[in-house]
Amino acid sequence: MGALINKLSPLMLLLSSSLASGLSVAKFFSSGMVLQEAPSTANIYGTYGEGQVVVIVSCLDGEDEEVIADQGSDMKWTATLAPRSSGSRCSLQIFDGFNEIVLEDVVFGDVWFCAGQSNMGWVLGGTENKTEEIEDAQAYTNIRFYHLDPFASSEPQDDLVVVRTGWEKWNDPQSDWPEGTEWDGGHWPSPLADISGICFLYARELSDHLGNKPLGIIASAYAGTRIDAWAPPDALAACDVEDYVDEKHDYNSNSYLYNSMIHPFQKMTIKGAIWYQGESSTSWNPEKYICTLPSMISAWRTQWSTNSGTLEDFPVGVVQLGPWKNPPSVKDDGSLFPLLRWHQTLDYGYLPNPAEANMFLGLALDTYTANDEGVGIIHPKNKQLPAKRLGIAGLNVAYGMKQFPTKGPFPVDMTNSIDGEKKILVITYDETPIHYNPSENSGFFLCCSEADSSSCRGDELVPADNWKLIPISDVVQSSDSSITVSVPICEGPSSLGYLWAESPVTRVHGLPLYSTNRWGLPANPWWMEI
Repeated sequence: MGALINKLSPLMLLLSSSLASGLSVAKFFSSGMVLQEAPSTANIYGTYGEGQVVVIVSCLDGEDEEVIADQGSDMKWTATLAPRSSGSRCSLQIFDGFNEIVLEDVVFGDVWFCAGQSNMGWVLGGTENKTEEIEDAQAYTNIRFYHLDPFASSEPQDDLVVVRTGWEKWNDPQSDWPEGTEWDGGHWPSPLADISGICFLYARELSDHLGNKPLGIIASAYAGTRIDAWAPPDALAACDVEDYVDEKHDYNSNSYLYNSMIHPFQKMTIKGAIWYQGESSTSWNPEKYICTLPSMISAWRTQWSTNSGTLEDFPVGVVQLGPWKNPPSVKDDGSLFPLLRWHQTLDYGYLPNPAEANMFLGLALDTYTANDEGVGIIHPKNKQLPAKRLGIAGLNVAYGMKQFPTKGPFPVDMTNSIDGEKKILVITYDETPIHYNPSENSGFFLCCSEADSSSCRGDELVPADNWKLIPISDVVQSSDSSITVSVPICEGPSSLGYLWAESPVTRVHGLPLYSTNRWGLPANPWWMEI
């Protein structure tokens, strides 16, 4: 499952706190890094042995400063720097009267934290058109990046525990591996090929519209993991998630990845976060995802804003679950993916929404990828489509550029009438004109129960075979902003769903409905009782 995920190797360095005697900075602070720009204040922090820690900031624009660090009895120090304008380039000299650390070529910009499971970790070198993408990406030297190796911990960590050779520092798209860096089985040709594809491509989309603004991306991903592992204990307790420790796979223990791959960064000021996870949660507490996702994000926001200059309601982008198998196997109930997708929108069908103004969404539903046997795989190689859509929505939500949309056409009304043995449903959308083009299938699904055999609710666990694909012949675009669907009259509860399947289509960019504006965002999945 993790063949193209960032590789572990014997050359990883286990860096324990016992080695950190005297003055140090957190291991992810290095020359070439990006710190958060104004109006926020950026932090830098580490440990000390004795003496007063002082940070001298020397910048090309002449705006220098000297900061006396706050020091605790736990031998940890934090220095809060004055807000710096976008693009400021500085060096940081850190000393305590006995030791000195110098960080050069530090640039101030926007820092985005990218977290999740294997599709977040899926590297640029494993994406579709990888050769062209890597070549083109080398021009984006304003984007710098840092990658974490996966590690789980039973206790919250203030610094990284594992750092792999070659990732001791931040890189840019033109970086090479340090001389002599090689792992078992070889390695990707450059750090650029080894960074999260979705994270870098998202930053690239931002860059295309923000000019040469420096962007820092931090990729924190662990394959095959559940949301429970990424959430702190208080967030899980709020959702009545029972304590759980997986003795065989510690990375799936509650809060273990929060402890080791989130907590170390929560004194570092960031612009926002990107979340791509959910596949493993379809089979583990899926009904709780409607609680665990917003609870986790709320806890992250509280921790980051309390301990750094990060905004209290910093923006969070979510990549909605992509396709997998078509049709789903008997073992894998295909209703779980639509349920998780719905919960990823906090049960509204879209982000942002009345419950959450600073979250945004990127759809991956039309990126189906099959293996050599024709079976759909869990890792679609097309990361460009969801990254671009995430970037478009992020420009609106995170940067206030309201000319960019956050979603495609979405229903605002549905009327129904009876015509013989058929129920006629007229769905009106919030965009005009729409263009319905069912090139592969209608995209609409009906759940029709006999008496009370099924609730047919999209926000509950309903077997996949209860949702039947409606024939193309029963769906027609009836006006510039409406689609009419004819369905049988049901004895019990019934619902209409759009894209309500694990893999609704198997063609890239093959969904039936997209915006007709220049951005072309797809219509989101949704369901309604009828």
